[in-house]
Amino acid sequence: ADMGGFHGVKFVDAEYNFDGSYLTIMYSTEEDVDVSKLRDSMQERVGVETEFRRIGPREVARRLGGEGACGIPRCCSTFLTEFSPISIKMAKAQNIPLNPSEITGMCGRLRCCLLYEYEQYVEARKQLPRRNKLIGTPHGEAKVADIHPLKDGVSVYIDRTRYFIPREDIIPMDEFRALQEKAAQGCSKNESGGCDCGAHRPKSASADLKDALDVAHGQPIAPDLDEYEDEDEHEDSPEPGNRDPRRRGKSNYRSRKSSAQNELTTGSEDQSPSTSRPNRRRGRNKRRGNFKRNDD
Repeated sequence: ADMGGFHGVKFVDAEYNFDGSYLTIMYSTEEDVDVSKLRDSMQERVGVETEFRRIGPREVARRLGGEGACGIPRCCSTFLTEFSPISIKMAKAQNIPLNPSEITGMCGRLRCCLLYEYEQYVEARKQLPRRNKLIGTPHGEAKVADIHPLKDGVSVYIDRTRYFIPREDIIPMDEFRALQEKAAQGCSKNESGGCDCGAHRPKSASADLKDALDVAHGQPIAPDLDEYEDEDEHEDSPEPGNRDPRRRGKSNYRSRKSSAQNELTTGSEDQSPSTSRPNRRRGRNKRRGNFKRNDD
């Protein structure tokens, strides 16, 4: 047969049927060609019915086999049973650079693997805000700079610092501004010092104010009365049965505090601890009734 009209035609493969009574020859070409004369010539040579079938670039790559750009055998020649339509929007949805070397397979068409994760990216993007949308974050207001569907979050820039914000930390702007207004107003229950909306729950507003004044003057908020109970039990009192142990401990604390202040204000500078200690002991013994006078 005259082969002058088959320039640019690539004959890829030939297959017989199970009993060898039918022959199929696959070819690939960019232009339409007439193969009727060639078919008749092949039937006379092989003695069986012959068919010429035109196939596309993907089918050519599947039949030729080999390795893909990922370094493993091509998907089309291993497990794919059919070719699904691939579009450029699948690459855009997955943030893949629109570089021909990045999205084109060995067949010269868009890679089949662009379809594998496309649905997952679409579902993940539905839960995340769009790019350049203003959102509220734990760091403040910011615009979405980039979306990370697989990480389930977005990236923002605040004061030239990049932050990754997970989806659970993204706050809508209306809710974020409402929270800011509420925080600026303050707590209405704390105007008189009696805030009971959190961890600190005072008994009353006056008690809260008293505690604040005690701290401001450097005094303890609540003296530990148990510290003075044991010491007060050993002291003799005029009426031991008529006093409460806690009241005795409290009065002992006040008497000690007032005596210490008097000594600091009225005591002389040249008085040493060795000379003042016997005087305190004598006064204590005198109060207890154990002081002995020497009549001589």
